[in-house]
Amino acid sequence: MSKSILVTGASGNIGRVLVRLLLEQGELVKAATRHPSQYPTDSGVEAVDFDFDQPETYAPAMAGADRLVLMPRGLDLEPCTTASPLLEQAKASGVRHVVLISGFGVERLVEYPGHFQLEKLLQSTGLEYTILRPTWFMNLLIRGLNLPRQRNRLCPPVGEARLSFIDTDDIAAVAAVCLTEPRHWGQVYEMTGDEIVNFDDCAEIIAQNAGCEMRYEPATEAEMREIYARVGMMPPSIDYMMWYFAAVRAGWYEIVTPTVAELLGRRPTALAQFARKHAPVWKNAAV
Repeated sequence: MSKSILVTGASGNIGRVLVRLLLEQGELVKAATRHPSQYPTDSGVEAVDFDFDQPETYAPAMAGADRLVLMPRGLDLEPCTTASPLLEQAKASGVRHVVLISGFGVERLVEYPGHFQLEKLLQSTGLEYTILRPTWFMNLLIRGLNLPRQRNRLCPPVGEARLSFIDTDDIAAVAAVCLTEPRHWGQVYEMTGDEIVNFDDCAEIIAQNAGCEMRYEPATEAEMREIYARVGMMPPSIDYMMWYFAAVRAGWYEIVTPTVAELLGRRPTALAQFARKHAPVWKNAAV
């Protein structure tokens, strides 16, 4: 009997695309989500109820799966607390390979070691693993690095600091390769695009390619804290984001790696391509 791939975070930016790519490759896919009704019954996907906060959903979701995509929740400062029982259940259920979506530079975030500890936890389980460490998501230029309800102003407090971005579609494509080719077992891949830009560059590229107004007006750190608080982010998560902005200013992300090109046989998605693809979002920037 063929085994399936369980994709956690299947309703997110990476998960939705990854599910589609795996289906196109003929894989059996289980989409683990708190909202299984998002997947129509004729989509070819087995949508299963899954909630990190409800361990009783783990075993039913993993039944029949031999591969697992683990996408920790965004801004989870203690991911091992959730992942430890999940990985125990994975072993008990017969999962043999886990692809973990981690983050670029997690080994250097000494004040927030949770995600690096999660990598070490996975490596200690005896399961086969592949760890993906992507840099900053391009999708944050749509929501997360701009003012609420004013997407045509980028405002992270990093000044002229330069960094690389990556399209979440490229992360999904690399994950699909790693799930279907055993040569990637035991590997840790650092993933970026192939451009290094500052936020003035981002604003110019988006404006030119999306056909909209876009500008970079950096907020102060205090203003950024207030912006995040207004949208409901909790103080520990805000502190976490401030650490990431400090890492950008320190030049941690001013780097490109060849991973995407080597694994996919093509260039990573350029920021201009991303802007053209998502132009309607910025053109309706008041939404």
